[in-house]
Amino acid sequence: MRYTTSQVVLAIAAAGMLLAGCASSPRRSPELTQARDAVQSLSSQPRAMEAAEPDLKAARAELSRAETARRNGKPMDEVNQLAYLALRHAQAGQARVDAARSQAEVAQSTQERQQLLLDAEKHRALTAQQQAQSAQQQVQAAQGQAQQARMQAQAAQQQLA
Repeated sequence: MRYTTSQVVLAIAAAGMLLAGCASSPRRSPELTQARDAVQSLSSQPRAMEAAEPDLKAARAELSRAETARRNGKPMDEVNQLAYLALRHAQAGQARVDAARSQAEVAQSTQERQQLLLDAEKHRALTAQQQAQSAQQQVQAAQGQAQQARMQAQAAQQQLA
């Protein structure tokens, strides 16, 4: 069986297109996906910009470099290394956000504790003041009773006299 030149050219073109299609298909990188997810997660947190801005910027930059390397057909080892760096920066940022959250919780708890101590001290002072007033009233009542007893004694002496 003989092939014509046009059939050979057509077969070569089809094979070339098939190879080109395979070469241009995007390569998957679980490391890149993991880094992308970590950067997205960090970016979505309210405290990320105040607590971990340098880490977030570095993570975004490394992620961008990794995605560019993948698009440009760089070796997957290079893409994965850049993705690893992005992931580590995102993890460091997450640790800073967690630390900032913990510090805020400690500060809140300390403030609540101090308020409770202040309230307890006010309660003790109020109780002491009420006890002092009660004691003063008892003293006044005792003085009144003593005055009455003196008057009764005077009256009794006058009757004897």
